[in-house]
Amino acid sequence: RIIDCESAGDPTAVNRSSRASGLFQHLPRYWDERGPRAAEMFGFDNPTLMAAYDNIATGVWLYVTEGPGHWPNCGKR
Repeated sequence: RIIDCESAGDPTAVNRSSRASGLFQHLPRYWDERGPRAAEMFGFDNPTLMAAYDNIATGVWLYVTEGPGHWPNCGKR
């Protein structure tokens, strides 16, 4: 539901004003911290913001560890 709301399922989606990117619309300024944590949890290397699997894995990690609050508009659904 968050992916549908945030990016309409477009893995290349980029928000023009915030630069949030990918399926879960991650903010690039946090990617270097969050991407590697998700990669470690799910067992892959070199997490890339615009790679669909990496973006989803990081969104799942963030949702599981901190809840839907990172998506203030879409996480409430």
